[in-house]
Amino acid sequence: MRISCPSKTFLVGEYAVISGGPALLLATPPNFSWDIEGFFDPYDSLGGFGASGAEFVVQAKKLGIVDVWKVLDSYKKKGLSGSGADVVSQWMGGLVYFYAKEHIIQNISWPFENLCVGLIHTGYKLKTHEHLEKLSLTDFSSLEKIVISCYESIRNKSQELFLKAVRDYSQELNNLGLVAESTKILLNKLSENKIILASKGCGAMGADVILVIIEKQHKDKFEEFCSTAKLNLVYCDNQFAEGATQYD
Repeated sequence: MRISCPSKTFLVGEYAVISGGPALLLATPPNFSWDIEGFFDPYDSLGGFGASGAEFVVQAKKLGIVDVWKVLDSYKKKGLSGSGADVVSQWMGGLVYFYAKEHIIQNISWPFENLCVGLIHTGYKLKTHEHLEKLSLTDFSSLEKIVISCYESIRNKSQELFLKAVRDYSQELNNLGLVAESTKILLNKLSENKIILASKGCGAMGADVILVIIEKQHKDKFEEFCSTAKLNLVYCDNQFAEGATQYD
């Protein structure tokens, strides 16, 4: 038996999910996997794409759980820190809208065929669970509103409002002091490249992963830019990964 599950990234919604707010998450390759030889992490423990969530998803698959809400319930019963958004994304695959307070888990289609998502691994690693434990109580309502705007822009296929929502979310994270200094430096560098339409740090303090949005026609140019700038581009596409899958 072999079990495979994708990497996860917050498109928007990190921190908003802490208090049950909404998030949009992407599932992308390369995949984590488990077989008789053990657990395989394609990132060699670099962090940022959901290795701990993947290990939990693998165990849920091995137990025969099939319903995503039961996966989330099992996650919370184990007393694990975090919202569970990671495991929901990796279980479901694709583009997921997760809103715990409203009891919503929904796969939605990516409507912008001319746009690609690029994911850059920064090389920095922040221990998310320890960070969340130290995080003081903060009002994340401003972030929640932007996530909902982003969700509506996707549902309405409004590219202009979608890009604005991603930019607004990045700026609001910065306003709330939730962006690592190393990420700020890299985001400023990326902002100088005119083919990048929006960018933000992802996850805790945006430390591990930078997300960028570009036009699909500029994919080759962007990949060349990352290579020249020695940036670790791990994904650049708009075809997202399927969810956790068991192979007999």
